[in-house]
Amino acid sequence: QTEIHREWAPQAKLEFCSYLLPEFVLTGHEVMNAGEVELPDFRDARLRVRANVRGDVGDALRYVQGAPLGPTLGRWFMGVGGRGALDARVSLDLPLKRFAERDIEVDAKLERASARLPGIDPEVRDIAGSFRLRNRDLDVPLATATLLGGPLRVRAGTADGARGERVLSVEAQGRVSAARLQPLLGITQ
Repeated sequence: QTEIHREWAPQAKLEFCSYLLPEFVLTGHEVMNAGEVELPDFRDARLRVRANVRGDVGDALRYVQGAPLGPTLGRWFMGVGGRGALDARVSLDLPLKRFAERDIEVDAKLERASARLPGIDPEVRDIAGSFRLRNRDLDVPLATATLLGGPLRVRAGTADGARGERVLSVEAQGRVSAARLQPLLGITQ
């Protein structure tokens, strides 16, 4: 039994056709295509996957949250939900016997997506932008959205915290009417 199997048992269906590139259907929704799977040495138990992914943001979030990587991204990330179009390039290097040495890289693009964020009642809508996830590091160069009826621009990235933990730093700029913001802040008239 490999280390990854003890921690996480993904639901995956692999289909190989001699005339098509491999296609993977993960959790029944995300489609990984135009990719390659490599098991260089079976004794080494190292799996490498490089693929393009197309699917739903919510399905992808649940997949990552259910993987061993999910909890390492923090309690806040584990509470995020969403829906909408997702296109990504995925590169996985998974030494199954030494899973702590894994290398996971995802470059993704969102368009017309929406999200439920922990601590924020209204849904964030019209999300567009890109992000890169590399192991436990997240980089969001720029994402735009609509929150509380107003425009929102967000940049984010992870860095080392004071005690060596990974900390997500978010810079947001937006505009919202006071009438929409007051209930969120618990202000009554």
